[in-house]
Amino acid sequence: MKQLVPNLSVKMKILILTAMLLITSMILMAGIAYRMIIQYEENILMQRAEEIADLHVSYIPKEIEGILQRDPDELTERDFNILKGYLSEVIDHEAPVLLNAFLLGYSKEEGSYKHLVSSRANSLPSLSRQETREGLHELSKNGRSASFLYDSSDNESAVGLKKVSIGDGYSYILGIKINMEDVQVNDWNVAKTFIIAMVFIILLWIFIIRAFLNRLLEPINVLVEGVKKLSDGNFHVKLTKPKEPDFQPLFDQFNYMVKQLQMLFAKLVETSSRIGKATDEELPISTFDDAIKEMDNIVYNAYIQKELQKAEKMNAIGQLAASVAHEIRNPMTVVKGFLQILEDRQSIGNQEKAYIKLMMDELNRAEGIINDYLSMTKTDFESKEELLLSDFAMHIVDLMNGYALMVGNIQLHYHLDFDRPIHIYKNEVKQVLINVIKNGMEAMKEGGELSFTVTLEEPYIVFSIEDTGTGMTREQVERLGTAFYSLKDKGTGMGLMVCYQIMEKMGGRIEVDSQEGVGSIFKVYVPHT
Repeated sequence: MKQLVPNLSVKMKILILTAMLLITSMILMAGIAYRMIIQYEENILMQRAEEIADLHVSYIPKEIEGILQRDPDELTERDFNILKGYLSEVIDHEAPVLLNAFLLGYSKEEGSYKHLVSSRANSLPSLSRQETREGLHELSKNGRSASFLYDSSDNESAVGLKKVSIGDGYSYILGIKINMEDVQVNDWNVAKTFIIAMVFIILLWIFIIRAFLNRLLEPINVLVEGVKKLSDGNFHVKLTKPKEPDFQPLFDQFNYMVKQLQMLFAKLVETSSRIGKATDEELPISTFDDAIKEMDNIVYNAYIQKELQKAEKMNAIGQLAASVAHEIRNPMTVVKGFLQILEDRQSIGNQEKAYIKLMMDELNRAEGIINDYLSMTKTDFESKEELLLSDFAMHIVDLMNGYALMVGNIQLHYHLDFDRPIHIYKNEVKQVLINVIKNGMEAMKEGGELSFTVTLEEPYIVFSIEDTGTGMTREQVERLGTAFYSLKDKGTGMGLMVCYQIMEKMGGRIEVDSQEGVGSIFKVYVPHT
């Protein structure tokens, strides 16, 4: 069933759903109507049973009146035969409607009503049944007549009771029991007629809905056909005015989309020609798949050109940096040597020594900048070294503990989840970690806490550096690693750029998560095999 339903058309699914709804509604309505008819007929039959009982009580023969003026407990066999004959005449008068007529009498000895005589002894309503007791109770309340439904094992009947009052005599009740079989047979005939009419109505509705769906779905079929032609590369398809005005905006939007696609494909062919791939006649762009492939090629070529330009730029910067750095380092070394000699002399005062120390610090900073520039020109790493992870991490912590004391009130926390031998580019990884940790400490100008955590996420060793500094915006994080971009007052941006390049060359990466005003987390992923 599940495989069959998806293969059906939308129209067929709607028709099936509509038919199911109609059939369900009709069945419910038929059930309700049938029950209402049955209930109505039951009420009519009970009312008729009361009327027949009332009619025969009103015209009781003189002989029967004489018998009914006596005590029910004192009636003779002859009295019973006369009463039975009278009840048989009542049945014959109402046949074939009546099923049975019976007479009840109040027995003072038993303190309740009892059956005296009936036209048919085997079809009397039991006086112990709930419905019979309720009928007698109703009769005693209104003092006139009562009726109820009596369901026996063979059939269902309507029973009417009428109290017989002759002078101040004894209490008798005439009961009329009407057979409902004839009515039920008639009800079944009505039900069959109703079912036939219902089937006809359902078929008529299906035919009407099918015609309506054909008209309603015609514009959709036209639209589907247009989309199919468009996907096959026909960009000159145009939908005409639909029969249903409600679909006009959809047709207009489709035609507008086709026009825009014509322009897009024309620009795509023109762009492909400009980048030198082929001429307009040679470009096989006739379908959406061809267009997507061509756009992928254009994006890829643009990426390659961007990377080539970036590589050329970095190469030029590297060559210039190496040349300038080499020329600057020599005089800087001479200046630094003479400053150290002057610093060792005893003849100069403390103020001069402070000036010399300041100059030495600036020369060291300049030397660090030169080293960063020179790192950009290095294309090869030193060979990998095998070492114990805990020793390497602890060495980094020892180095940075001293720097933390120099920077200010910074607490360095260290945590290692595991320990094992690793194979890494020791010096390069050390350079990256020291640079990132220094940046984290310098971001906490008023002190704070810096966490250095080492975890394993195969195939990487992950060094996490988390600070409680000023944090960064999303835009600032995206620009990290860009040449000459720095958030520090005296920074050049070359340090992080070199770190990103080192990690990229060794097959690792740096991930940054930062929130302004809260702090930053740098994760350095280092391959260890």
